[in-house]
Formats: sequence, C-alpha cells, structure tokens
Amino acid sequence: MPRIVVFLTSALSTFFVLWLGRDLPEHVASHFGILGEPDSCLPRATFVALFAVICAVLPTLVWWLQVQSAKRGYAMHARFARKDA
Repeated sequence: MPRIVVFLTSALSTFFVLWLGRDLPEHVASHFGILGEPDSCLPRATFVALFAVICAVLPTLVWWLQVQSAKRGYAMHARFARKDA
C-alpha cells in the first residue's frame, strides 16, 4: 500500500508540473536576491524539466531510503536518545 501511495504522489505531482508548465512565461525566474528581485532566469523548458524530475524522483528516493534504513535496523531516534534518561 505505501508503495502505491508514493508512486501515485510522484506521478500526480509530475503531471501537475508538466500541465501547469505550459502556462509559464518563456523565461522563468529561478533565483532571487536578498531584496527579492530575480537575479537569474531559466528557459521554461529547462525549468519545467528540472521540477518534473524532482517531483518524479524525490518521493521515491525518500521512500526507498526509509525502507533500506528499516531493513538494516537503523532508527534515527536511537542516535539522538539522551544518555541520562
């Protein structure tokens, strides 16, 4: 069940990025300076492709890392447990 949720989340978010990406301007601001002014732009195709890959890969990668960690018996809470407790 969790696997299906992860893959559905990846697929739907990727589709959402691709669908909305067609309405973006030709050049998309991709970085902003300290005053909030854009100081770097990407072509729309590059911007949409980058975010589509992130949306497709990141949820699956996080899920896979959690599964691998659980298989090896690692637990984050054990690393941060207080010694005096």
